[in-house]
Amino acid sequence: FFSLPFLPLPSTKMAFSDCKLALFDFDETLSAADSLLWLFSSLMPSLKGEIHQNLPPKMPWLEWQNHYFQELQSRGHEACDVLGLVENLPMQSGVGELMCLLRAQGWTVVIVSDSNSLVIGRAMHAHPVLKSAVSAVYTNVASIRKGRIEVTQCPGFQFAEGKHFDKAVVVQDLIKTMKPVRKIFVGDGNNDLAGVQQLTKGDVAFARSGKPLEKRIAEHRGELTCEAVVWESLEQVRAHVAAMYPVPPTEELSKDRSTTRVYKTPYTWKQLGWSLSILGALAAAAPFNAGLTAMSLLASRVIRRQKPATKGTVFITGGKMTKSLFTCRAFKEAGYKVILAETADYYFSAHQWSTAVDKFVLLPEHGNTTEGLQRYADALAEHLRKEKCDLFVPVAHTMDVEGDALIPDIMKDTNCKLWTSNASVVKMLNDKSAFLLCAGDAGLPVPRFYKVSTQQQALDVLRNLKEDRISFFLKGLEVDPINRSKIRCAPLDEADLVPYVLDHDIRPDSEFLIMEFVKGKEYCTTSVVHDGNVLVHTTSPSSAVQLNYEHFDSEAVLNWVQAFSETFGTTGTLSYDFLMRDGVPYAIECNPRMHSAVVNFHGKDTKSALVEAYVNPEKFVSAKPVQPAPSTKETFWTYHELSRIIKLQVNTPRKAWSWLKRVVTGRDALWSLQDPLPFFALHNIHMPMLLWRSLTRRKVYAVFDVCVGKLHWSHS
Repeated sequence: FFSLPFLPLPSTKMAFSDCKLALFDFDETLSAADSLLWLFSSLMPSLKGEIHQNLPPKMPWLEWQNHYFQELQSRGHEACDVLGLVENLPMQSGVGELMCLLRAQGWTVVIVSDSNSLVIGRAMHAHPVLKSAVSAVYTNVASIRKGRIEVTQCPGFQFAEGKHFDKAVVVQDLIKTMKPVRKIFVGDGNNDLAGVQQLTKGDVAFARSGKPLEKRIAEHRGELTCEAVVWESLEQVRAHVAAMYPVPPTEELSKDRSTTRVYKTPYTWKQLGWSLSILGALAAAAPFNAGLTAMSLLASRVIRRQKPATKGTVFITGGKMTKSLFTCRAFKEAGYKVILAETADYYFSAHQWSTAVDKFVLLPEHGNTTEGLQRYADALAEHLRKEKCDLFVPVAHTMDVEGDALIPDIMKDTNCKLWTSNASVVKMLNDKSAFLLCAGDAGLPVPRFYKVSTQQQALDVLRNLKEDRISFFLKGLEVDPINRSKIRCAPLDEADLVPYVLDHDIRPDSEFLIMEFVKGKEYCTTSVVHDGNVLVHTTSPSSAVQLNYEHFDSEAVLNWVQAFSETFGTTGTLSYDFLMRDGVPYAIECNPRMHSAVVNFHGKDTKSALVEAYVNPEKFVSAKPVQPAPSTKETFWTYHELSRIIKLQVNTPRKAWSWLKRVVTGRDALWSLQDPLPFFALHNIHMPMLLWRSLTRRKVYAVFDVCVGKLHWSHS
């Protein structure tokens, strides 16, 4: 269900032994409103009267849905914006408590609705307890094709001519397959009578008070053998079901227990000693670096090649990171004037001294606030206009990408090629939860997941998962390069479950995912994409903190990236993280920016192709994406490789041979004979400045990262 638009019958996850089947309509039963009418009326209030007038049978139901989805798109509403709004659909009060009870009693919960899979799936995502309790959804299939939502008839069933969705057929098939010992049906509308008519003696039909189903049951009462109960709130349904199968109460989280500890790592003498040791090592190596840099500068003056004529001006952000330096060098070699930018707190960025950089500018800090991002974007746009830039290539930090994405709205009338999607698409890609939802909406493999905003929600969801919960773990939505590898799956024992949940700081302003653990090798990618077409692409083996890269040819990963890009029509430099299980890539997150794996394009031809893709994307649209050759050298960072020796990580003959082979046959990401200053400045100015900040501000860091030119501050 979670990675497919619908779950075909039968589901391998359904337990058929002594099965109890709980059937639910969706609109105005689980939701408090008709989902489609609510959605269309919310986005197109001026057409509210027309929407109601065109309700079937005046217009066939599927045609009606497709008509208004097309109308939304014609009015500028992106598919991801439309589906994002569905998450605000009001639901019936008490739905979570009812679902927890049904799961505790052993019911198999199935939704049977004539809405569509995307709307129901998105609404359920906003209510994780409901989502975790539902075993299957049978409804019309909605899909996204090139940014447009299209709805087709529910497959797998033979409906009578003229019927788009027949609940009698679906429920009959479910009963035949599952052979439940008892059934309930909870609904409200005319179409729900067809489902109720499949119930027998001992079953219960719950009809919402004042809705058509109540009247239809009264009209057909003589034909029905099941019990009929009228409800006004789901709490009444819950009370009736609770009396059918009493269960022992489970432990809830009291307010005092759900208040978690403050997640802050204290600054210790060990941290102080480690920082001073690194500073000492960098200082000791400084004379050697200075001498090597001086000789290289002299040599480069002798062998300096003639620079080609300037072809234009490119503006590149993310100045502190190696990937920005690589991009600057690539464009400089191709004959471009290069302007490099970084936020003001990294005024000492090492790469500003590169011979590939013609001008270095500072952008205002934004603090990841709406006002701050707007100031950042306004300043960025001013530089783009002032420098008359031909290309804008964001090589941004995690928090900068949403500011970069504001540029297309600020500079609507510009000849500068802006390599970013609009703000709503970038925001979706940058949000782990929203990205996984959209990938699942596109029918692409992603792990199962539930977004929770309280510890009680997390506890309820994990309980609903029952024995499956040992395959799930809690993962914070905030960017956390430090704790990525600290995965601890949920315990099976109920006594350990509450302490497990309380050990995670889950709050409305610090949401978590309960995510399926996919055991397999990790890969990262980076691709240049234009209007949904992948132009250049590389895949690389990865890990929680990756500091060496080599191209890995994976057709499965490339196909995933191409399918996602085409579905949403994305533009920009996009990067994905995957876990490969049994040859199937499962996406775990998207980074709507360039990845450090771009260094795989260091070959002369692939580096030229990378630049050409940004300059003339039309040349690549009909061709197969350009990828580095399999023989491309591995890229590493020398100081990181030396740290492996110091940390005693190269402690076996096999590891020693692998390390030696990498250093001898690979290439350093920073060093260049023609451009040696960034190598010297990073290790002797840039990183020491960050260490000094750590010392003077008593800030604890967990990772000394020369790849992105920063310290990853510790917070837990």
